[in-house]
Amino acid sequence: MKHLWLACLGLLLIGASVWAEDGFLIRDGDRAVIWGDSITDNAYYPRSMENFVLSRFPDWTVEFHNLGWGGDRTTTLERMKRDLPQYQPTFVTIKLGMNDGQYTEFKQENYDAYIKGYRQLLDFLRANTNARIVLITTVTYETDVVPVRKRNNAEIDMSPYPETLRRFSEGVKELAQEYQTGFIDLNALYAEMLANGKKANPDFKLSGDAIHPNVNGQAYMAYHILKGLNAPALVADIGVDAQNGAILWEKGAYLRNLKVEGDRIAFTRCDHALPFHFSGEDQMDSRLIDKKTWYNELNRDWLAIKNLSKPYALLTIDDEAIAVLSKEQWEEGVNLSLLPKSPMLAQGALIAELTDKRHDAEYARWRRYWLQGVRSPYDFTTYKPETFYSRYLGDAAKFYHRSQLKYNSPAPRQFLLTGGEKEELEKSLSQ
Repeated sequence: MKHLWLACLGLLLIGASVWAEDGFLIRDGDRAVIWGDSITDNAYYPRSMENFVLSRFPDWTVEFHNLGWGGDRTTTLERMKRDLPQYQPTFVTIKLGMNDGQYTEFKQENYDAYIKGYRQLLDFLRANTNARIVLITTVTYETDVVPVRKRNNAEIDMSPYPETLRRFSEGVKELAQEYQTGFIDLNALYAEMLANGKKANPDFKLSGDAIHPNVNGQAYMAYHILKGLNAPALVADIGVDAQNGAILWEKGAYLRNLKVEGDRIAFTRCDHALPFHFSGEDQMDSRLIDKKTWYNELNRDWLAIKNLSKPYALLTIDDEAIAVLSKEQWEEGVNLSLLPKSPMLAQGALIAELTDKRHDAEYARWRRYWLQGVRSPYDFTTYKPETFYSRYLGDAAKFYHRSQLKYNSPAPRQFLLTGGEKEELEKSLSQ
């Protein structure tokens, strides 16, 4: 494998500027803080954001710190003063609102308290950091999951609550305009997605309690947030002419040692990036998610082979049979990220595992030791002194971060396409 690395090394260094995407709101060197309530607390979507940056920008160094806390509202400025400054953030997302509406019809006093608290958070960030800020509206309430809630021995009809959250979201939009921050209307996007899903499938549900998105709902959140942050779709885009062995186009990756011999096409692909893995992806229900759309828009690892002489071709990467596809499919182009056996996707999954371990260590240090005994976002108790265990968890989080940066470098891959008849080629997939 060493000779493949050497063949790619110079080109990777030269081509790194391909990934200087001006539109993406996260930048190299950022210290990102993800602020929110229980929908953010120890959740999947912040991890998916981290996975994306690690996989798509392997030469970057970006820190992620999830400071979501269940039950939080905009009225906990003192918590922000305690928890946020230590990270010196350069990028902050805020997603609050589900609790602020107080699970009832729209009430002006609740809205006013929400906006007042939000202003205090934004004023604090402006006064104490130079962070770029993105405001994210909360997901909507899934009324068909829990249509009635009990409170003080009374039954509360929840049908007005989505409208309450929508009106709160309009206020967030106005704040984003006033404070000149980024803005993602997740409430509208999530509500539209839920409506479309339920229209097509009555069993379409993305939460068990109407409030907290499950792993499928968290993936929808991650998709919409990454799109809202202008996350680039491209991993690689390669076109090859099988008739004359010409490279038709190459973007995000470079080919070397291209050879066409009879029905076989071989080349070394040198990548600048990897496809990313949604956190919790292995637990998702394929009936409820739109993986093809998500991957085409966020994990576009494209390979097109023109003028194949045979009706089918077997793709092998690093001596492992990946897929047999028709001449027409190869002609149009294939998103390799949608092929489950892709070794590039497997590398992205490894990064996601390391993200989970890093996050779990940092989270345990923060909540279990620094804030031992603190159960509420409204308890502003100061941090406890470091202990052996908190230092151990801190060291563990740093170790996993170093591991993330070690294993997110794309490996050069040896590609081989072999033309032939479908049945004969598919025998290689079962070997």
